[in-house]
Parts: sequence; structure tokens; C-alpha cells
Amino acid sequence: MELNETEIKERIGDGRIRAITLDTCIFEGNGNRFERGLLTKLSQFNDTNVRFVLSDVVAGEVMSHVIKEAQDSMSAVRTALKEVGRCWQTTNGQRDAALQALFNTESPRDLAQRRFDAFTVATQLEMIDSGGRVDVTKLLNDYFSVNPPFGISANKKNEFPDAIALHALDSWADEDNLLLLAVSKDGDWKKYCKHSEHIAIVDDLALALSYFHQNAEVACARLEQRLHDGTLALDSELDSAVQYAVERINFIPEVSSGYFFHAELGDAEVTAIELQHDAYEGRAFRVVDKPEEDVLVVEAEIAVTINVTADLTFSITDSIDKDEVYIGSASPTTEQVLSFKVLLTFEGDLAADAEVVEAEINAPKSSMYVDFGDVGPDWEPDEPDES
Repeated sequence: MELNETEIKERIGDGRIRAITLDTCIFEGNGNRFERGLLTKLSQFNDTNVRFVLSDVVAGEVMSHVIKEAQDSMSAVRTALKEVGRCWQTTNGQRDAALQALFNTESPRDLAQRRFDAFTVATQLEMIDSGGRVDVTKLLNDYFSVNPPFGISANKKNEFPDAIALHALDSWADEDNLLLLAVSKDGDWKKYCKHSEHIAIVDDLALALSYFHQNAEVACARLEQRLHDGTLALDSELDSAVQYAVERINFIPEVSSGYFFHAELGDAEVTAIELQHDAYEGRAFRVVDKPEEDVLVVEAEIAVTINVTADLTFSITDSIDKDEVYIGSASPTTEQVLSFKVLLTFEGDLAADAEVVEAEINAPKSSMYVDFGDVGPDWEPDEPDES
């Protein structure tokens, strides 16, 4: 069903929306981090009348992604240890001991299952079984009639997992006589939910969580007031969170030049952090969680200015022996402004002097191309004649 923000809040307030579910893309967007960040805030529904549910199809997709991440990271460590062995002349036994210390005997699949099981317990997650809830005749009719979530593309067969998940969730919500709030950025999920009688949808997890915590708005307004009058300090916690996020970005230099060059990343220096005071309809904060009377978690948006430097060496080809001859170097710097969303946890008297105790930016490893434009060598002066 198509609901606006006010209508969603009304249905939460009167108890019609009593469950929340996530699509696979929301887990991916939060780095599949079950232990920290927004995903952990789903535990706020524990022991309440709001239920956190997940389709078994989505759970399977999330598990497969976590397994692959674990496999990739283990493979990277094995490759790195081989290089260590070559350079440091370590023995196979030493490398095996290092692998044992890091991974013990746990396989990527066992690791993923352990982490997901812990997440299930921590959030009191209810799994929605597709078996018996999916009408195959209706599913096939939607497929051949190109009804959402099936599209008109040649790859619409790939949309069967989404279709099974959504049909099962729809049927479950009907069985329990409630409305379900789904969180997904997927266009096919949005099209399906638009015509569902039992599922409403939003595309932002922090926003969805905030809908369930209207009673924390007064506390959030107090933080806003202190922010504007200068009695709320965020700098120290923000500095460390931003530094961590920036360190996880692989800046890749892009350079144009009339000379052959070799480029490496130099420094990436944070020069400014600016809180966006109107990020949420004129406000700087949005409530995410209020787990205890004296604890409030809000989301904020910050603009981070970074000076990125590239270290370039230039050469030309000697016309006689065809060797590459070094002719100079350059270290251009360019300014980049990045946007991050940060979770701020406040503790203390929320009506008076609560302080931020943690700032966390969800920062999965990523790469970013940085354009330095057209660059040439800084010509080095000739060596002085000592004769």
C-alpha cells in the first residue's frame, strides 16, 4: 500500500503497523554488520508488540553474501601470508600458525552462521517460512502477466526470489491481521508494495526506525537546542569516526599528462567536518533508537572536506637505448567533499546535559577515483658543476 510519512506514523500509533522487515539490499548497504551500527538497533523492538521478521529467502541471500565476504577475506590473508613468507623467509609452519590464530578451524560458512544466529537471538528475529504461504498459481500468473515484482526485462526470471519473499510476507501479514513495514531501496519491491493490502514500504532504515520512536522527539529537540546555543560538543567523537571512515577509502588518482608517469596516493588529510543542520527537514538529528531512559541514538549527516595528494613521477623514453629516463616529479593536491551519515549515541539526562559517548560511521571498504586534471613534472634544476 502506498502511504506517506504521516500515514505510516498514524498506523504505527494506532497499532495497525506492528512489524518491520528488511530486503537484502538494506543488509548490504549497512555492510552486513550484525554486531554494530543500524542493524543492531532492530533489537529495540525486543519484548514489544512490534515484531522484526525476515523472509527465509532474504535470510538465505544475506547468508550467501556474508559467506562470500568471509571467503574473500580469508583468501586475501592467505595471499598476503605467501608474500610475507617470500620477503621475510618465514616457514610454512609459521604461516599455518598465523592462519590458525586468525581463523581457528572455523569455515566461512560456520562463521556466517554463527554471526547470523547471534543476530537472530539479539534482535528476536522471526523467520517467515515461504513453504505453504506462496500460491504458485498466483506467482506464475504474476510472472507471465509481468506484474510486480516481475519486470519486462529479459532477466525477469532472476526476480523469482524477490517474488517468493514478497508473496510469503504478504500472506503472513494477512494471517496475523497486521500491516508490515518493509525497508528496501529495490524498485521492484516498491512496485509490489504499492499494490499490496498488507505491506507499506520505505527505503531508509534509520527513517523506518525513527517512525517507531516518536516519543523520543522531545529529547531530540533538546539536543538540537543545545547544538544551536553552543553547549553541545561533538568534535572529539566525530573526529575519530571520520578518520576511521576516511582510512577505509582507497583513493585512486586519475591524471592527464603529456608524459609517461607513475602515480601513487600520497596523503588524504581531513581539513573540515561540518554538521548538516537542515539534513532532516530543517533539523540536524533524526531519532533512531531510545533503548533506555537516559540513552538516545540519533542519525546526523556531515560534510567532510579532504585534501587528497598524489605522488607522481614522470619519465621519457631515451631515443637511443629506449630506456625510461626520469625527468621530474609532482605532488598535486585536490579538495574533495564527502557526505557521511553518522550514528550519535547520547547518554545522561536527555532533558539537560546528556553528552555524546559514541559516534559511528558505517564505512565498508570502498574505492574512489580522484581527478587531478592535467599535470606535468616540476622540472628539477641541474646539478651544480663541482669542477
